[in-house]
Amino acid sequence: MSGKLKPSQFLIIFFSSIIIIGTVLLSLPIAYKIPENISILNSLFMATSSVCVTGLSVLNIGSTYTIFGQIVILILIQIGGLGYMTLATLVALIIGKVSLRDRMIIREIIDLSSFEGLKALLKHIIRLTIIFESIGIVIFTIAFSFRYPIGKAVYYGIFHSISSFCNSGLSLFGNSLEGFRGNYLVLITTIVLVVSGGIGYLVLTEILSFRLKKKLSTHSIVVIVTSVCLIIIGTIGILSTEFTNPKTLGSLNFTDKMMSSLFLSITPRTAGFHTMPTGNLRNFTLFFLLPFMFIGASPGGTGGGIKTTTFALIISSIWSTITGKQDVNLCQRRLSKEIIRKATSIACLGMIVIFCSTMALLIIERFNFLRIIFEVTSAFGTVGLSTGITPYLSHMGKIVIIFTMFIGRLGPLTIGMATLFQMDAPYRYPEDNILIG
Repeated sequence: MSGKLKPSQFLIIFFSSIIIIGTVLLSLPIAYKIPENISILNSLFMATSSVCVTGLSVLNIGSTYTIFGQIVILILIQIGGLGYMTLATLVALIIGKVSLRDRMIIREIIDLSSFEGLKALLKHIIRLTIIFESIGIVIFTIAFSFRYPIGKAVYYGIFHSISSFCNSGLSLFGNSLEGFRGNYLVLITTIVLVVSGGIGYLVLTEILSFRLKKKLSTHSIVVIVTSVCLIIIGTIGILSTEFTNPKTLGSLNFTDKMMSSLFLSITPRTAGFHTMPTGNLRNFTLFFLLPFMFIGASPGGTGGGIKTTTFALIISSIWSTITGKQDVNLCQRRLSKEIIRKATSIACLGMIVIFCSTMALLIIERFNFLRIIFEVTSAFGTVGLSTGITPYLSHMGKIVIIFTMFIGRLGPLTIGMATLFQMDAPYRYPEDNILIG
């Protein structure tokens, strides 16, 4: 067994190190407005939520942290959102060299099928990130300037633009974006940034260059079609179930109801911003949002979850099975058995993590089952939506959520590959069949 670290192990060490550094910085008295609020566990929770771009919060960021603490959180969000694929390679690009080891680590994050064009892609990632976040800062600043002094509006614009593009969902406003429910400029800007960051850099690049190439890859088509379908289904489902709920959509006009439903159909897929109290949603709506949080964003983006492509592959595999087809086809392409097996493994491992974390919280906490599984799924999918139980979790409950956020961000498959000993056997067993179903 080689003494060198595997890429998956390096990822764990890298993100763990950033979380530890963030915890230390957030534990400093200079980070808090009220020094008595300092808690190592709360600092660890907030650092993990920031680096894993989850958005769950045990503290009100705006009223609890000083400017120093808020900037630390913002930096952690940026690092976690872009990950090692951009930040660790930036220095290498400056000196004109990207090592094979760095390329392997980056490839594991963005899941490229080859190393070709990797250097150019990473340059483009940096360029796109700067462009989208800068545009977001300008628009948010304009929108916030109608309520706040220009200096504060700029600061709020920077924080929420980065948080949106990185699919974090952490906000300086205590009630997220509930105070901007009728402000379409803020909501639409948030939606565009969230979708742009979560859809994946490969897809975003192909969309922006479509006028020249007039062609999209199978990957991009699957991501776009799946994402659009999820947004439409989510909007219709939320609108129909919350239409008459006086605590959410009931008092709004139809246009605002549509916008709020659209917003809530997008943010559960790893963003976490909300325009109405999540705890006021009907039980059916909370349960309806679980699969959206579990699926999450797309590969190569800033969001979490099992990813849209994994979901699409599993649905295609199920359809091929029940229709008696030998091959799994998608977009007029035959998919390999290896990719189907990987997609199934990711989904199953994700469900196992959610099951175990939910069972642990049911033992530790006294909240009802739906609120707990909602919290766990939100943590695993790096969403950040909560029914309001996050600040009231016990110490052990917070630790369970911390581990769930960490596993959800890196992916259970990456964690498994990093921790389990791998050895290819020099032989193969005879093939056999067992009864299933």
